[in-house]
Amino acid sequence: MKLKTPYKTVMFYGNILHVNSNANWVAVDRDGRLMAYAEKPHLINNVWDVESGAFWDLDDYVELEGEDWRNTLTYCSHDQEWMIESVAMLALAASIYVHESEDAAHNVIKFVAGHIKKNAIRAYDNKQQAYDAFLTHAISESARDSKIIAILWNELFPEQKKEPEIRFVKDYKGSDSLVPSWKRWIVVKNNWTEAAFDMKEEVMKLENFKPRPMREVEYFGETISIPAEHEWVATCADGSIHSFSYEPYYEWQVWITDETEPFALYVVGRCMKISERDAANSLRHYPIGDAA
Repeated sequence: MKLKTPYKTVMFYGNILHVNSNANWVAVDRDGRLMAYAEKPHLINNVWDVESGAFWDLDDYVELEGEDWRNTLTYCSHDQEWMIESVAMLALAASIYVHESEDAAHNVIKFVAGHIKKNAIRAYDNKQQAYDAFLTHAISESARDSKIIAILWNELFPEQKKEPEIRFVKDYKGSDSLVPSWKRWIVVKNNWTEAAFDMKEEVMKLENFKPRPMREVEYFGETISIPAEHEWVATCADGSIHSFSYEPYYEWQVWITDETEPFALYVVGRCMKISERDAANSLRHYPIGDAA
């Protein structure tokens, strides 16, 4: 059994929408109502209106948060599952890059660049349009000036290479971090996340730090430590060993997870480079409660 009305997935300012497959445009009305249209709508008497073609009320309302609803008209002629997958892959690339596996991180970013190039041909007039749509609707504002996005830009537009305003902070609390160059202080919060500030936070005290719960498991003859809530361990072709909260999948010589929640991935350590075949067969499962 299948639905008679086909749907597709589109990204809209960070939100995942499921719209009729015949919809080519999405926009927000002045009252915050989300609408989809087959033909491009136009502003007439301060409302979106179409001369012909179907339209759909998506039965959702948007908090505009200061944005002008008249600037929300978005083109979405094709399914955009690729954006969701690309965001997950860039999150993985960022983790790999910070832990000094730059070659593997670049391979993941190249794959995302390929996604954008392919969809530029399929659904946009050029690469720049596809990149702008991806940045606007899939990447948070705080991440747009990151090193990872700068590398992605350089892959897509090598003739216009640029460097982000970013600083590399090495070996902070056992790991490396990327922070905006104008930030002067970096801290670890109680929920394990890092934050950077222009000014020193007087409330920050080292005695608030709590170590992350870990457990030991045996992985290919070695006893390794992984976060207590992680169940999966795998090794990428470059020798980087990762643990995961959820079962990952292997693609482009690296293990990938689509989960975007914090701490779904952890870098356990490194070994010598291994073959792609060995990397693809390196996934092991350690259910919570098992001992090394």
